[in-house]
Parts: sequence; structure tokens; C-alpha cells
Amino acid sequence: MSTAIPTRDRILDAALIEASLEGLRGLSLGRLAEMLGLSKPGVVLPFGNKQGLQLAVLEAAMARFIAAVFTPSLQAPRGLPRLVVIFRLWLDWVEKADGLPGGCPLIPAMREWDDLPGPLQDRLRESHGQWVSTLEEFVRRAMRQGDLGTAGDAGLITFQLYGLILEAQQHARLLRDPDWRRHAESAFSQILARHGAALVSTA
Repeated sequence: MSTAIPTRDRILDAALIEASLEGLRGLSLGRLAEMLGLSKPGVVLPFGNKQGLQLAVLEAAMARFIAAVFTPSLQAPRGLPRLVVIFRLWLDWVEKADGLPGGCPLIPAMREWDDLPGPLQDRLRESHGQWVSTLEEFVRRAMRQGDLGTAGDAGLITFQLYGLILEAQQHARLLRDPDWRRHAESAFSQILARHGAALVSTA
């Protein structure tokens, strides 16, 4: 039995790597065709058009992100332990991004499409809402269990934690700051401490 990777999967894998380096808007059908030994029409045919390919790449990146960060975090006990685990895993994703050479393409895609209405922006907005609402539910659970002070604003805490992740992304990928993770972990513990949790070590 043949173990050859289906053409669609080969294209998608190559396009995901390209998107991590060049962004979704920077995907070049010519480069992909040359890399894969296909024609330009052969690259887009399995996806309908270039936008279909971009959407497929977006979905593939989201699936990897969810599998690396959100799914395993659900194995941790609810409350503060789960919040700590998802934060660790999210920093791992910032650092490694499942082997993608240019890092996670999702945050750059949000900047690329923030002013460009259409299916890609819609999907990014939807997925972003899902990530943030899940993170907020983790915060609310920690509050309900008494791990965080109940007088705090769950939305504000979530905003601070997500903002910290974005800042970690900038320091890790753009600035190449060797201390980015230590600073992110320290800031995380300080945010939780301000909201009534014992200082948390993420080491």
C-alpha cells in the first residue's frame, strides 16, 4: 500500500510553513509550485482559489494551536492549576509553535486582516473570541473555587493575561529578548497575586 502523502496535505503543510515565515498575505503560489513540483493552478485546485488556500492554512494553524495549548490544558485540575497550565503551554507555543520556523502565523494574521473585511477576518475574529472566552472561563472557575478573589473583574484579568501573552510574543519573536519568558512568568504571578492568588511559580 502506498504511503505517499496526498497532494492536498503536501500543499497545506508547505503553505503553513510559508505562512509562518511570510504571513498569509505573503503566500506565493509561484514559490509553493516550485517547492512542490506543481503548477500554480495545481497548487490552488484542491482549495478552489487562493483565498480557499489561505483559509485552509488558517484552519490548520488553529488546529495545531488548539492541540498544543487548549486541549492538554483541560487535563489539569480546574481552577488556578488549569490557568497556570494553559499559560505555560501558551508560552511554549510562542517559543516553539509546533516546529513552524517563523513562529505562530495566527497573531500576525490578525494584524494583516484587522482592516480587511471578508471570510479570513471573520474566521480570525471568531477564533479569537473562542480563545479569549475560554481563557476567561478558566479565570471565572478559579474565582468560583476561591483560587482568585471573587471581587476581581474576570474580564479585566483575562485582558491582562492575554495582553501579557501578546507582549511575550513580541519580545520572543521580534526583539529576541533572552529574558522574555522569565519576565512573562514573573508578570503572570504578579497579576494573579494582585487578584488574591498566592504567588505562582511557573517553573
